[in-house]
Amino acid sequence: MARVARPEAGERRRVRRVAVLVALAMAAAACSAEGSVLAGPGSSARGGTGSAAEATDPPAASTTTTTVPPAPATLRETTDLTIAAVEAFWESELPEAYGVAYRTVSATVPYLPSSGDLPECGPEELPPGLYEDNAFYCHPGDFVAWDAEGLMPGLYTEFGDFAVSLVLAHEWGHVVQARVGVEGPGIMLELQADCFAGAWAADVDGGGSEVLALRPGDLDEAVAGYLLFRDPPGTSPGAPDAHGSAFDRVNAFQEGFFGGAATCAGYPGGGFSVVDIPLTQQDLVTGGDLPFAQTAPLLAATLEAYWTSAYPAVFGGDYAPIGGFGPYYPSTGDLPACDGLGPGDYAGNAFYCPDGDYVAWDDEGLFPALWQEIGDLAVGMVLAHEWAAGVQARAGLPSTGLAASLQADCLAGSWTRAMAAGIPITVDGGEQTIVLSAGDLDEAVAGFLAFGGPELSRESGTAFERFDAFQDGFFGGAAACLAYSG
Repeated sequence: MARVARPEAGERRRVRRVAVLVALAMAAAACSAEGSVLAGPGSSARGGTGSAAEATDPPAASTTTTTVPPAPATLRETTDLTIAAVEAFWESELPEAYGVAYRTVSATVPYLPSSGDLPECGPEELPPGLYEDNAFYCHPGDFVAWDAEGLMPGLYTEFGDFAVSLVLAHEWGHVVQARVGVEGPGIMLELQADCFAGAWAADVDGGGSEVLALRPGDLDEAVAGYLLFRDPPGTSPGAPDAHGSAFDRVNAFQEGFFGGAATCAGYPGGGFSVVDIPLTQQDLVTGGDLPFAQTAPLLAATLEAYWTSAYPAVFGGDYAPIGGFGPYYPSTGDLPACDGLGPGDYAGNAFYCPDGDYVAWDDEGLFPALWQEIGDLAVGMVLAHEWAAGVQARAGLPSTGLAASLQADCLAGSWTRAMAAGIPITVDGGEQTIVLSAGDLDEAVAGFLAFGGPELSRESGTAFERFDAFQDGFFGGAAACLAYSG
């Protein structure tokens, strides 16, 4: 029989405080008013290793002094320094990854769509609409071009300079493909370019660039950028202009970030698996979301069904169901008691309470906002994280600290993968299968951004770190999450 671990005497139990910042989920990664985003030392809490087992609480401050390049002060300086950094990276990296010498592009071409003076690319005339809010590598002319009137200023203002750098690094991925002669399906070339961009970002994060450096928040900015540039839900991977969902694009970027450029080389030959969830007729009717009143109860039922099946193989012994779960409404004052929670801890929150072995959530502010602004899987991600805390308690695993929180995200990823295939549950005496819809995985990405902010990042991890842990569980199953226990 599984036993629910209780907190040690005097230990403050883990409460994942969730601020309701979902009106604009991507704003969690936006540049602050205090200055530029491209500055400061490396921002990965794992030190750029990418190892799940090394996701631990932040280490003590180092006494080593390093010279950090000054932050670019303008959009023009950002583009110039990014181009210099990307070209320097590929001059060094391309011979190692492909055995080919790097040759710089013939030109870089910022353009103003409203002027009508647009760069030509080959003998075929490009439609005018292709130039607006776009950036591209022109193979016939061997140049990189971008909309300097709408796209880049908009990214710079709304999200910060690393969003601009990300676009350029992606286009240089296509430059690399041209240098090497890479061919393959369109979406694989796009995802490979994202992977190459991740390899470059890791080099900057590790201090490899003489002109740029990252600071905390930049990698979350990359996640936000991929939400902005994702394909619409239900886009076929075989579509000629497909670039990938936010889930696939962030996945590719992280593979390059943690594995380096050599990891990206196998993409066109099938080295990357696109997660394709087709758009159904029912999705068109419902928008792909469960009705709000049914979302939390049905997803809670799938979590119980999943862990009843998955727990024994991973942790041994039978799964003991969560003692209870349900909503509360902060304005009523009728709040579930839990040791360590004060009156101000309930609004905008969801938590697993080990004292009573239950999961509770704010159904007045938090869940309606998540469902309305992002979608039903954003609600599901919160529930899955808190159910994972209950699983950790049953398995006798640590429940506090950054590694424990990332493990919970990993376990949530394993449940999400099962949801992709469908989880049968009993509803009103009959069986019903709950399955992911098109766009749900991008809702998970947006959810990680919505739970942002410096305080939450220190406690639970950045959106970049949390998504990496989530993918470990999604692709590796619950057993992969044991690596976070050390």
